Amino acid sequence: MSDYCGFTHVDTRGAFYTWTRGLLSTVEMRLDRSLINSHWIDAWNNSYCITLPQVNSNHHPLLLVATHNSFSGPRPFRFIDAWTYHSSFMKIVSDCWKSTIAYGCPMFILREKLKRLKLCLKAWNKEVFGHIDNRVQDDQNALAAVQDQIERVGPQHSLLQQEATCKQALLESLRIQERFWKDKSRMRWLSEGDRNSAYFHKVTKIRAVQGKIHVLKGDQGLISDPIHIKQHIVDYYTTLYSASSPTLHSDLVDSIIPQMVTEEENILLTSVPSAEEIRAAIFSMDPHSSPGPDGFNGFFFQTCWEIVSSDVIKAVTIFFEKGFFIPNFNSSFMVLIPKVPNADSLGQFRPIVMANFIFKIIPKILADRLAPIAHWIISPNQTAFIKGRKITENIGLASECLNLLDHKSYGGNVGLKLDIAKTFDTLSWSFLLQVLSKFGFNDKFTAWISSILHSAKISILINGSPFGHFGCSRGVRQGDPLSPLLFCLAEEVLSRGIT
Repeated sequence: MSDYCGFTHVDTRGAFYTWTRGLLSTVEMRLDRSLINSHWIDAWNNSYCITLPQVNSNHHPLLLVATHNSFSGPRPFRFIDAWTYHSSFMKIVSDCWKSTIAYGCPMFILREKLKRLKLCLKAWNKEVFGHIDNRVQDDQNALAAVQDQIERVGPQHSLLQQEATCKQALLESLRIQERFWKDKSRMRWLSEGDRNSAYFHKVTKIRAVQGKIHVLKGDQGLISDPIHIKQHIVDYYTTLYSASSPTLHSDLVDSIIPQMVTEEENILLTSVPSAEEIRAAIFSMDPHSSPGPDGFNGFFFQTCWEIVSSDVIKAVTIFFEKGFFIPNFNSSFMVLIPKVPNADSLGQFRPIVMANFIFKIIPKILADRLAPIAHWIISPNQTAFIKGRKITENIGLASECLNLLDHKSYGGNVGLKLDIAKTFDTLSWSFLLQVLSKFGFNDKFTAWISSILHSAKISILINGSPFGHFGCSRGVRQGDPLSPLLFCLAEEVLSRGIT
């Protein structure tokens, strides 16, 4: 019924089961829901639902909150892929890039050119590209006017040419419109077919409603005030990514981690990349992944490679020559992805970092170089994040081992369930660098890793708007290609220690 009527189920915060019966043998069910349609979303773009305490009824009352204001704050700049389909896009990028003069470090020059280009694209979008839906409507009206004139005066040559021109303009506008809403909806599985702009538009609106954080559980109960929610989130992750106490090093690392990285492999890891290696790393990354604070994704760099290649190569090369980052070059946005439906506490969200694409090129090059080495120095017990291994193998193996726990075995059987939740976010940097050094990675490589870790700055995207700006002193971020390999190398201490 809800699918037939076009209803969307509003995420409900608070109690998951809304109906309860019985005292000794309790039965709980989810019976009560809030349903809205697309017209409701158009009228109330900020809607959410929470449960209230049971009093005289077996049901939790539902409170549906609907407002026009999202209370999210200013939205950061984001490059729109549909811009590249406009005939004047490449010219505006080329002219702006060449006219921007900056002096200093190549990283600084690249950042200044991107800042200037951001302003140019905003103005161009407002004056030339325009609102794509209005452009489609204008082209449809122009075509209808020409065709009406043809019906009145007959198929004259000039009118037929105008009709062909209007048809071409309309088709181009429809193609750009479809691409625009497809990018906004994040629908990647649907690539070709009939025009799906209305479908993409609906999915975008539903994502906007369901993806917002309206209520969170705090130490003192539910938090619903937008300002308090933002402050609560920033305080939580500032504490999480701060080292609470110095790490006490034991002899375990020295006793179980062998020196396995050779001098030839260290030379390969720390060599200055060629222009072709940098280009290969850029074109191997997902062009449509979400951008960082500068707003430019991989699709921009791949599309405009002939224009920006020289400055990008110089900015990447300077790191491998000097081993440092300019301030805020490694700044990132962090988004919270719900792990479970109706997530209402921060432990139920997965933090994903969206770094600037120009920064991610460096970890990508290092990850590509490190992957073949990590494959043979990381023990086969670890199957996650390693190319050629599947994490599902250990899931099946663990299931089989549990089935055999009650079988007689020489020496007996024992099963250990180790809770490593939040380990990815709380890994000690000094411990990680100690493990890398013990494996045989040279000082230059470990210094690069230390620079990548210590230069990280994070702002949290809360309901689409950034809030807070803080540094980290522990943990590796989920979102760049190098972090999983570093985590696996540090986890070798646990793996080899158990063995």
